[in-house]
Amino acid sequence: MAVLAAAQLLDELMGRNRNVAPSEKTKELNWEDPEYCKFYMVKFCPHDLFVNTRADLGVCSKVHDDEVKALFEKSTSYKKQAYEDEFIRFSQGMLNEVERKIVKGKQRLALIGNKSEPPSSLSPQQTQR
Repeated sequence: MAVLAAAQLLDELMGRNRNVAPSEKTKELNWEDPEYCKFYMVKFCPHDLFVNTRADLGVCSKVHDDEVKALFEKSTSYKKQAYEDEFIRFSQGMLNEVERKIVKGKQRLALIGNKSEPPSSLSPQQTQR
């Protein structure tokens, strides 16, 4: 993990082609390469959104590159729509999951609240029994 972090830092400081010899041909950027984060290119990466929360997704395993994002935004390819649709589906799924957790938490609080009420809050019908 530390090696990966160091490599990412060097890539950021010196460029991603830092280890390429001058005589070698560098790889051309292509936003369709699977190494790049689709969600980051569309808008933002959900892995970066909920850091240090209960909904933390961990570190994204894909590369977040601003140059590739710019290429994606300039593109007119039909595949761009598929990336956007996938981003919306993933975001909607995350939203549904978080809303489900909120409802579950509220139900749990309501149960705890009902159990901790003092007996004096009983209705008159219940006290007559």
